[in-house]
Amino acid sequence: MSAKELLARWVAGEPTLRGWRVHVDDTPITMPDGLRRPDILAISPDGAARVAFEVQYSELTGEQWRARHSFYARAGVVDIWLFAHHGPQWRTRAVTGPARQTELAHHDPRWTAAVGLSGLHQAMLQDGVTPLWLDPTARTVGTATARFAPAAPPRRRPSRLVRDPALYVLPPQQDFRACYLEADPLEECRIDLAGGELLTPARARQRLEHERLLGDQEEARERLAALQEQRSRDNDVRRQQEQQRRREKAQAYAAEQEEAQRQADLRARQEQQRRDEERAAAQDRQVVPPLDQYPRLFDVGPAPAPRRRGWWRIRRRRQR
Repeated sequence: MSAKELLARWVAGEPTLRGWRVHVDDTPITMPDGLRRPDILAISPDGAARVAFEVQYSELTGEQWRARHSFYARAGVVDIWLFAHHGPQWRTRAVTGPARQTELAHHDPRWTAAVGLSGLHQAMLQDGVTPLWLDPTARTVGTATARFAPAAPPRRRPSRLVRDPALYVLPPQQDFRACYLEADPLEECRIDLAGGELLTPARARQRLEHERLLGDQEEARERLAALQEQRSRDNDVRRQQEQQRRREKAQAYAAEQEEAQRQADLRARQEQQRRDEERAAAQDRQVVPPLDQYPRLFDVGPAPAPRRRGWWRIRRRRQR
């Protein structure tokens, strides 16, 4: 009741809903398949727009929430859900151990506790709705928050997709079992009719962080595309250089083969010329007499006349 009363006073003074009629537990929303009586219902002066506030303290499953959320959507009513800061919707979890830090993505030493995400909260995250918690005593609204770099690779290496190494402040992922809360004063919150949600300062910061993430990803994709294009150009240049080198090598090889063939032809002609000369010389030798074909080894002159021995030499030999 305190939460409904606080929320009703805030809705009546909210600038976006100024002039709207505020009903607390007394105006049902009727549909052919049934009716729902929201905790607080704000109706525009012309009755064309309606905003329903549900302060959920009791246990609720994800299927039940989806049925109620679908009912409000078919009725054309913006439904905003706020959970209690105690009871079944508030189960704190200590941030200790690597398993808890994995659930919470990146551990922030300033935060020592976190709230567990039930199947209901995970169903809301799957449908794109960020869970909120209301503390009527402190007049604050807690926004489900996680700090992480979705594109960061393991082992703490710098991300190739996201250039900024800083963590992004975004809603938790669908499979998170726990998340952090960022508490903001209720007076600083606003109603976003276009987005269909209660826009807390933390939620506004998440939107900015999401835009920054998309910008970084787009910039990273552009850098990656430019890098791939540059690599493609470099590959084309290297391919052309390789083709040119192969052509030059083929031309050099063809020139070497041509020179080798020319030298072989020259040697063949010389050998054929030598054979022709030898054949002609052999034919000439058959016509010329053998004595004229070959040079004389010794100079042969007229035979010397025999010397006659003197009679005194013969007589002297006989006397001996």
